[in-house]
Amino acid sequence: MAGFRVLGFGHTSFTVSDIQWSVTMFRQLFGFELTDKTDGVPAVTEALTGIADAQIKLGFLCAPDGPVIERIQYIRLGQYVRPTPDGKVEARPCDPGFAHIAVNVDDLDAAVRAAQAMDLELYNRVAALASQGAEGARAAYLKDWDGVTIEFME
Repeated sequence: MAGFRVLGFGHTSFTVSDIQWSVTMFRQLFGFELTDKTDGVPAVTEALTGIADAQIKLGFLCAPDGPVIERIQYIRLGQYVRPTPDGKVEARPCDPGFAHIAVNVDDLDAAVRAAQAMDLELYNRVAALASQGAEGARAAYLKDWDGVTIEFME
């Protein structure tokens, strides 16, 4: 044993280019509740990440069944000043380090249409799942403006 125990799940976080759009998307498309939106403390961000003088905005959204999604925007006065981002991640699902979140929905086709109306891009097509115990289930991968992948599962 490692000498400690996990007490629960905290949150999943993604860095985004526009926190307002991202928060709005999670609220309107998924029905997540905004539980906190605040400015980060540069000294704390630097202690955690090693990025000096990082000025950030944070948004925490809670899913209907409890998991929390954190959205982080590195920003200063509406401009990318410190640090200057190198660009968005362009990882493919087959690349090590690739991550996504999965959201369970009751109507996959309606979820995909709603996501596309908010400019999320369908990776390829809706797929029927083939694993044992998932008979009849379907899923789709979509990508938001920042390249964050969201999977809908029905």
